Amino acid sequence: MLQAWVKHKDNLILMERYHFFASSCRQFGFNCKSLAELRNDEDETDGALAKILKVLKQVHCTFFDVCRSYAILIKFLLFLI
Repeated sequence: MLQAWVKHKDNLILMERYHFFASSCRQFGFNCKSLAELRNDEDETDGALAKILKVLKQVHCTFFDVCRSYAILIKFLLFLI
């Protein structure tokens, strides 16, 4: 996966592989029950997927806040002209 992101490593969020299904555990050589077999899942608020979602939401908000700021600045500059 890293080979596809050589020029953009700063944009890559690495995380552990998520093994919910039994086939995933078998495919990657884990000799244990999957989360689905255990009828369990990671913590909704503190699990890896929830943490990554929080990071992505922060990135999204930051990006669009900057875009909004530029748009306001451009409108103001156009108003002055």
